[in-house]
Amino acid sequence: MFILYRLLELAALPILLLYLLGRCLKDRRYLRGLGERFGRLPGSFRQTAPGAIWLHAVSVGEAV
Repeated sequence: MFILYRLLELAALPILLLYLLGRCLKDRRYLRGLGERFGRLPGSFRQTAPGAIWLHAVSVGEAV
């Protein structure tokens, strides 16, 4: 099942990249947050405390 999932992922990748390219060409503002959508930290980000670990949760129930 894992191999099937990976094959579907690889097959969808070119379609996703073409979609993102079209979206960026259509609206230049879309490019601004593209790196953040893929997990890259913005240049303005600074660590608040050495060794801090950031957690992201939609609700309190996910964090507990």
